[in-house]
Amino acid sequence: MLITVVNADDDDNDEVNHGPQVPDIARGYPKELDALAAHIEQPQFPVLFRHFLHKELYGPVDDIALDDCPVFGGHLRVFHSVIAHFYAPSDLCGAGGMYSERIRANPNWHGYARHDTVFIDVGGPAMAGLVIGRVLLFFSFPYLGKDYRCALIHWFVPVGDAVDPDTGMWVVEPELQRREPSLAIVPVQSIARGAHLIGVYDTRALPEDFHFSDTLDAFNRFFVNPYADHHMYEFLK
Repeated sequence: MLITVVNADDDDNDEVNHGPQVPDIARGYPKELDALAAHIEQPQFPVLFRHFLHKELYGPVDDIALDDCPVFGGHLRVFHSVIAHFYAPSDLCGAGGMYSERIRANPNWHGYARHDTVFIDVGGPAMAGLVIGRVLLFFSFPYLGKDYRCALIHWFVPVGDAVDPDTGMWVVEPELQRREPSLAIVPVQSIARGAHLIGVYDTRALPEDFHFSDTLDAFNRFFVNPYADHHMYEFLK
């Protein structure tokens, strides 16, 4: 799987792979770490960033003190989307079975915020080692001669260790820590592809003015839809 950073204003969601796209930096964002955190209203971002950088440089360490993490004084660049290229031979697509899918983290996409959900490879037991994350921000930064491309995500964790017996679908829920969203920074290379979630409904009716863009905030649990396309079904088997 290959991730490419691209222009978020393109309307195509899925496309045949025609080669890599040129990165297009989103405008209007502060470049400094603390200022960007304030702009996106994510006060955890600077701490998560420094812990991520320590992990990338020295490997994972439990309960590392913030003072022991690297200090970053450089500039960050924000992107509104990436394209995941993956092998999907069951779909009608490009040569060799390669398919492309756009994943967005855009605060104003056709008039509303769009923060897509994705499969992230964490190497765990559930869903073949995958966990769902909701992308809040795509960004990149240079450090010690290397360019890091990352995503700020909110974890959606599996409910139980098996699929729902009635539907045959995995169920996930937003993870909270002290009643706050559980966030993390991950490399974009850990993103396998986009995920399609369906709210777990109860007996109450939705308001008549309910907008689909509020779905990920309105429900407490979600089905992971394996029928979104041919590849997804094979992907989750």
